[in-house]
Amino acid sequence: RGTEKKLQEMEKAHLAQAKKLQQLQAEKSKLDLYRDTAKTQEKVIASLESLLEKALGDAQQGQGKELGQLREENQRLRQKVETGGRRGQDNSADVERLKQKLSEKHEEVGHL
Repeated sequence: RGTEKKLQEMEKAHLAQAKKLQQLQAEKSKLDLYRDTAKTQEKVIASLESLLEKALGDAQQGQGKELGQLREENQRLRQKVETGGRRGQDNSADVERLKQKLSEKHEEVGHL
């Protein structure tokens, strides 16, 4: 009778250990899945950061190009205003229009 009791206790302990082992294996599976998900997310984040840096660089390059064009046009307009005044022609309407345009371009450059 004592051996039967010991056998039952051992079977009960074995079942408890088997249950605990299953729980630990399930936890390990979840942890592996979480690790894989984290690695995937890190790759996605790195990719998005790279795209964002490229887009920012492209935007800055575009603004720089536009700023250069505005400066060139500004210089051209200044020269046009100066040469028109030197000729002694009565270009007051043209001069005022060009001054207005020049002022607008200065504002655009200021916004950039």
